Amino acid sequence: MDGNFSLLDDRWIPVSYVDGHPDEVSLRQLFEDAQKIKGIRGDIPQQAMTMLRLALGILYRAYCVEDPSEEQMRDMWADVFLAGHFDMDILDGYFNEWKDRFFLFGDRPFFQVPELEYVGQKEYDPVSEMIADMPKPEKISVCDAWFGDYGHAFSAGGCTVAGVFCSRLTRRALRLR
Repeated sequence: MDGNFSLLDDRWIPVSYVDGHPDEVSLRQLFEDAQKIKGIRGDIPQQAMTMLRLALGILYRAYCVEDPSEEQMRDMWADVFLAGHFDMDILDGYFNEWKDRFFLFGDRPFFQVPELEYVGQKEYDPVSEMIADMPKPEKISVCDAWFGDYGHAFSAGGCTVAGVFCSRLTRRALRLR
């Protein structure tokens, strides 16, 4: 390894396998082992959803067909589903074409703009501002204090405080009445 971190080949995605053992996999291995992986793990559920969206975006680009009809797309995804695994030749072709875009550092770091400069007047915000479940005592609202954090509000059992009201509020917010 050259000191750079490859999202394609270095292990960084926490997963749980069907047999119960946890592990970390690379993006490439995520697709290779997809039929053996029970789920993507994270410190909070939103991390798993973010990883699934990234994986889906990669699949859409790798399996991209120029101007497909709706029927062609349905047939293609049905074939992928019925095969029970992803075609690694297709994915490796995509990964090899865009390999230089999947490094964390360098001229084109993944999902970053290296030449972007901060021109604001205030000091940088702490990293906790980017972490959804990091407590921010100076920013606590009445709603947060009463209902708990959003992780509880959107859990399967509703929130721990005023669960009935919270689940009704959630259904209204999601228009699932």
